[in-house]
Amino acid sequence: MKKSNLYLLALAFFLLGSVALLASSDLDPHSMQDRSGQNVNVTPSNGGSLKNETNDSKMPVNKNAADGKKNQKVNEAPAENGAETNPPEVPEATGPESVTIGLYLFNIRDVNSGKGTFTSDFCIWSQAPNIDNIIGELQFANADRIVWSVEGKSQVNGLECVKRSGTGVFRMNWDFKNYPYDGQKLKILMNYTVKDASKVVLNPDEESSGISMENIPSGWELKGFNMEPVQLVYDSNLGDPNLGAAHGEFSGIEISIDIERKDSAEYWMMTLIAYATAFMFMVSFFIDSTNTSRLGMLAAAFIACVISLRTSLSVLGVFGTSVDRLHLVVMGYIIFAVICTAILSYLVHHNVSAKMIRFYSMVLGLLTSASFFIVIWFMHAGRHF
Repeated sequence: MKKSNLYLLALAFFLLGSVALLASSDLDPHSMQDRSGQNVNVTPSNGGSLKNETNDSKMPVNKNAADGKKNQKVNEAPAENGAETNPPEVPEATGPESVTIGLYLFNIRDVNSGKGTFTSDFCIWSQAPNIDNIIGELQFANADRIVWSVEGKSQVNGLECVKRSGTGVFRMNWDFKNYPYDGQKLKILMNYTVKDASKVVLNPDEESSGISMENIPSGWELKGFNMEPVQLVYDSNLGDPNLGAAHGEFSGIEISIDIERKDSAEYWMMTLIAYATAFMFMVSFFIDSTNTSRLGMLAAAFIACVISLRTSLSVLGVFGTSVDRLHLVVMGYIIFAVICTAILSYLVHHNVSAKMIRFYSMVLGLLTSASFFIVIWFMHAGRHF
């Protein structure tokens, strides 16, 4: 073969080898890039793993992408382990809404012990963040009637402020144990039953609440004013099924006004007739027992004492006071005087001398009068007239 043919044949083999080499580099499984320069992941069909044997210095790596994947794996690690990364926020439980209630009494008048009531002109106000007019929903538990006259509203520092002026007639329980120098506790009871105590609580405005000391009834002296919250428990849910059956707790406020009687004129007016009839039964012992005027005087004294007792009961409205006890004691002594008169009259008809009868009557009169004053002293021991 000629030498030129050998060169041509060698050149042909070289070209074929170059083409084969280029073809094999395009399908090389160890290559991480295609012709476009993009990364290609190649997975063998037999499930094995392919290792990239290319030198790191020869292969460009996106560092930011690698760091991002690393951070993503770190953040996802707790979630893969079942831990909560961002727990849901639970709202804090709120307590009952606090409402401030204040009351100022302009006066106390028409103190009627017979009816067991007193009258007062007053101003009441409320301060609440979310309740518009709680005063209109308040219940005055011991009021016979309330007449409203003026109402005003304002909003200060996010609080709904409402005030009302009115006149009320309130019931009370009189205590005549130490009459006529007795002390009484006048009360005004307010409660809120629209919502139970777990939702609304009434708190007194102690700083601004009070009473005018210049408008106290004549014969009385103001001793104290107190305003405090109370908890009312009823054997009923008052129509709220959320409270359960036959049970309900509600918020309220109790106002107490302590007054003391300083004038005993009323006492003497109610007991004047009783003391007059006591004097009549004493005098009867110094009248001749055979004189019919003696029994007539005792009968008139007894009737007058009964009428006086009924009058005092209508004024005070209760039985068992010192006024009632005085009348009962006087009536007892009058009955004793009638019995003594009957005994002396019996002795007259059994040949006892008139002189001795008068002596017996005078002695009985002195002893009876002395015992009466002693009994009265014990009844009023420890009291100042």
